[in-house]
Parts: sequence; C-alpha cells; structure tokens
Amino acid sequence: MVQGKAENIVKYRFLQKSNSDLFSLSYDHPLQADVVSWKNSTYLPRSSWAEGRNSLLEGVINSGLEYDYYIFMDDDVEFLTGSFLRFEELIEKHRPSYAVPLCEEIEKSYRYSPNLEIQHPVATDQQIQAFSKSVIDDRLIVPFETCFDKESWWYTGEINNSLTLTLLRGKCAQFNTLKVGNTCHIWNDKEVGQSTYLYGKEQSMMSTCRKYVVDKFGKREPIANTLYYPRYLPQVIYARRWSEIFGEMQSGSYLKTIKSIGFKVRCVLVNSIIWLVVPKAIINPREFKSSEI
Repeated sequence: MVQGKAENIVKYRFLQKSNSDLFSLSYDHPLQADVVSWKNSTYLPRSSWAEGRNSLLEGVINSGLEYDYYIFMDDDVEFLTGSFLRFEELIEKHRPSYAVPLCEEIEKSYRYSPNLEIQHPVATDQQIQAFSKSVIDDRLIVPFETCFDKESWWYTGEINNSLTLTLLRGKCAQFNTLKVGNTCHIWNDKEVGQSTYLYGKEQSMMSTCRKYVVDKFGKREPIANTLYYPRYLPQVIYARRWSEIFGEMQSGSYLKTIKSIGFKVRCVLVNSIIWLVVPKAIINPREFKSSEI
C-alpha cells in the first residue's frame, strides 16, 4: 500500500506480482486508467498521512481479499541496501507480527545494534511498515489515529510507535541488513501537491498525546521511546560503538574522540540508572525471538 504524489507512485508498479498486490493512493491528482497496471488506485485530495493510510487499508479490506502481511509505504522510500524483494523474503522466513528494515534516521541516531542482522526495534519510523494479518484484524495499532492531523502527522507516528512497541513487544523484527531512506521529504504545501502533511512536535501536544493514549488504550509498560515512558525519568541515550570512537583517535581527531568518550560514558551511566529504576523500560535488541506462525 503506497501513498503520495501520483508521479512517485508509478515507480512502485513492480510490486504488483503473482504473490502480492499493489494498492495505491495519490493526493495531488488521480492516476490515469491506462497508467495503472496494479490492483487498485485511489485518489483522495487534501488527505493527511494518516487519512491516506486508513483509506488504503479500508480499500484492501473492502476488496474481500486477504493477505498474510499488509505493508504500508511512503512514496519516497528507497532501499539503500537490499531490496523490497529481500524484505518480503525475510518476513516470510521469520514471520514476525511487525517488521521494518533499518531506517536511515534510526541508524544515524544509533538506535540499533550493528552486531545483529535481526533485532527487536527500540524505536520505529513509519516510512515503511509490515503488519501481519492478526495485527490488522485486532484493529488496535491500525487504523492510524487521525485526531491530531490538524497539528502534525508526527503525533500519529508517536502513537503508532508507542502501541507497536508495547502491544507487540517480542514480536517485532527490524532487519538491519536492509537499509531504507527517504531523502526527498518536503513540507511546503504547494510543493507537496495538495496534501495536508503537517509536521513538527511541541511538548504541550506530546502531553496531550500521552493522555489520549492512556485514556483510549489503558496503561502499559513504561517502555523508553514511547508515550508510556514517564517524563520525569531521563531519556535513554544512544551512542556509537567504542570501536568507532577509538577509530577517531587513530585518524588524529583527539578532541572529537575525548568528547565522544565523555558522551559514551554519560550514555552508559544514564541508561544503567534507568535500567535499575525501570528494568523493563529499555528494550533488548535481542528480544525478537518468536515467530507468529
């Protein structure tokens, strides 16, 4: 299920295959019938990110067709390593409830374990997500929340991230051998092409999101990087590996190395305190161990 600008969607036509169907949604203008060589194409003008994904999901469900996995993807996703086909193969092999490739933003912020080919994500980015049929049928994590669309689509992402990491803990897989990026994000409404993709986050709204999630879905484990994590506790800090830090010293960057060591020590101390106070707050990357089927 791909949504975005019509001209970008066309490049994903290869996803219509014998073992998968492609459903698309454009927000700038409808695709011409002679261009669409896949299962279904929808036009939803002035739609938000969450509205678009929900409309796509509704269209798939209403089609009467059932699938093992339902994959959402933005129109600017590119595989920097690996491929979409390899993503499908790994999903079929490991059968998680939720699966993502390693997103470039997650990699840059060191929120992953480079020593693991497959790990439980410690944070998620919604640019591409695969949900199993059972998750779709439960209708808890999806459909996506739209009540904050007038503020920012990032709040929808925060809610989705929180529900995924808490409700599916132990059943999420992040494939670190596959890396994706979306380098053409644009926010100006005229350039985006008549969408209502609004962005940005404010702490006051994050508090509203926290209350909304607890009121609607109940209290959950206070997992770091989710809305359930207490604001009065320090945030988990992610830093580079020691080998990378000392690699700077070998290249002659002594001042940078000293700063990196200080940040790494702070990271270890803060995370140790968090682990002692709230043992279940920090997700172990090795926690993915179960197959759904």
